[in-house]
Amino acid sequence: MIPRLHFNHSAASPCPPEARAAIAEHLALEQAIGPVEAAIAAAPRLAEMHRTAEALIGAAPGQVAFAEGQGRALSFVAGGLRLTPGDRILCAPSEWGGTVSAFEAVAAEAGATVEPIPMTPDHLTDLDALAKMLDGRVKLVSVTSVSVCGTRSSLSPRLPP
Repeated sequence: MIPRLHFNHSAASPCPPEARAAIAEHLALEQAIGPVEAAIAAAPRLAEMHRTAEALIGAAPGQVAFAEGQGRALSFVAGGLRLTPGDRILCAPSEWGGTVSAFEAVAAEAGATVEPIPMTPDHLTDLDALAKMLDGRVKLVSVTSVSVCGTRSSLSPRLPP
């Protein structure tokens, strides 16, 4: 079989062999001892994963959360925003629809807005326009590095997209 490059990791990436093995092992444990007991048995490994992720990115204990996927994780972020009327969320037009929907829902509830970040003619984040949009009412800027439609963004003028 010819190896394939798969670029749609945001929604439908092939499951790596290590992940498949870990899933199969946990499902077998659930079958053997029950799902609650299997979750209790897995708790030390999950705590180790949290500590490893925290150390990797320099986060304090308790600052890392795991979710089923990017959309679910950003829904948690959106739900945790403490928005007030007039607050703004800036979002790249290439952002995933589920992410935008989550932001729009919390913004509408609070009387805030979700505004698109302008793009350059070559479909990159317009850093000059973004800089002009930033003010004290902006509570979140959401730009995906590589979108599902293939656009690439960099928020650093020194780094290529």
